[in-house]
Amino acid sequence: MMFPDFSNIDFLRTGSPIQQKGWKILHQTQLLKKLQPYTPVLTGTLPIDIFVEGKSDIDISCEVFSFSTFTEFVNQQFAQFKNITIKEKELSSIPSIIVTFDLPGFPVEIVGQPISINEQVAVRHLQIEHVLLNHYGNSFRQRIIDLKSSGLKTEPAFAYVLNLNGDPYAALLNLNPDLYNQPPHKCA
Repeated sequence: MMFPDFSNIDFLRTGSPIQQKGWKILHQTQLLKKLQPYTPVLTGTLPIDIFVEGKSDIDISCEVFSFSTFTEFVNQQFAQFKNITIKEKELSSIPSIIVTFDLPGFPVEIVGQPISINEQVAVRHLQIEHVLLNHYGNSFRQRIIDLKSSGLKTEPAFAYVLNLNGDPYAALLNLNPDLYNQPPHKCA
């Protein structure tokens, strides 16, 4: 299955009002351009238009094979942004570096991992969620947004609406996106 190129954010320019606002701030700050050496991909809720102001952030995944080099890069490129933090932790058993800061109107989270960008969980979730949203349509999208507005995180919201059992992050990864090329069926 082919997925949109989420590394090119130009589609946001003509998207929903929040996507246009996100494109404007990303364009003004040249954030993805600065991150280019790290193969950045816009992930999370903004590219699939389920962003909830006050509950969502701009998520960017990157390939980072040297955390010390990336930390130095971040300190040089992004030190001017408010509330910047850099921490290392494991995500899905993968060593990760997480950078957070605030842009005007948007919190940002950059996650760097020492694996190919297309193997990263955030990118895989994005692709699967994109397929599901296209498959089930606007009422499904609105249910996800409503659950997110009430405080549920993205993957748990998808798992709830789809009646997926167990860990919602793993359950989404176990879905076969090719199944959703077939006519829609009713979900919970």
